[in-house]
Amino acid sequence: MSAEAITAPCAFVDSWAAVLIGLLAGVLMQYSTELMDRRWIDDPVGAVSVHGVCGAFGVLALGVFANGRYGTGWNSVDGPVKGLFSGDPAQLTVQFVGVVVCVGVVSAVSFAVFRSIQYFVGFRSLEQNEDVGLDKAELGVEAYEKL
Repeated sequence: MSAEAITAPCAFVDSWAAVLIGLLAGVLMQYSTELMDRRWIDDPVGAVSVHGVCGAFGVLALGVFANGRYGTGWNSVDGPVKGLFSGDPAQLTVQFVGVVVCVGVVSAVSFAVFRSIQYFVGFRSLEQNEDVGLDKAELGVEAYEKL
């Protein structure tokens, strides 16, 4: 699960920071999954926690742990990318703004897509198909042998 968290900062952090980011992301993912399941969404595979929460954490981690060795000239940055621990608190601010914008855009697009699906098709299967079992109703076969 820590792969999502290290994706953004991988070229800009030292090995010790990569290990720390991975460890923190693993713990964060566990708590996030439990919280999401109990409070907000039905996410049986934990995709929001793994890709959303840990991915956002990784983006923010770049703003904290970037070591200042790479990035000169990338994305119109004057000089190398430095994080909070390397003396540039502005990078953390930029990363935070990026996360907020990303969450906003993804939320708006997701809302529009899901509302459209609900309006035109719907999310529920027919009740008689649920009684028979969706494998039989939709695929024509039983998924599990009856004992």
